Amino acid sequence: MFYHRHNGCAYVLWGEYYDDLLATIFASALRQGGWRTRMVGLQGATHMGRYGNTLVADIALGEALRNSEPIVCVMAPCAPEQLETQRDSRLADLLLRAERGGAVFVAKAHIAGERNRYWPATSHTIPNDPGEVLPLLHLLIEQLEHAH
Repeated sequence: MFYHRHNGCAYVLWGEYYDDLLATIFASALRQGGWRTRMVGLQGATHMGRYGNTLVADIALGEALRNSEPIVCVMAPCAPEQLETQRDSRLADLLLRAERGGAVFVAKAHIAGERNRYWPATSHTIPNDPGEVLPLLHLLIEQLEHAH
């Protein structure tokens, strides 16, 4: 399938009406860069994205929690209100484990705060301008290369 030249796994969180374009771009680029990357289904395996594409998650949230491989990156291609840890405490557990392990966090919007206290304030924010997404992606991969 994919050649993994790095230790650890990047997780792209996936749920209903998440940004399917961003999820696909980030997952593909990370995989191309040699990082094991998994689309993690938060409420099941198959969801329709914001732009009408239906993506199938590689693994469920429960399986991601059981994986002992280090988490190097967590990407959330969604609006802040779509990533509520109150609905599923397992998501909070995954985010805490990732943060403790030094994972890089990337989100479509700044989602740290009262509603998502488990999301680090130091996360990268995906810009609204599509032309700025690729530079962020290159920065992310460079940061991962140096950190891991």
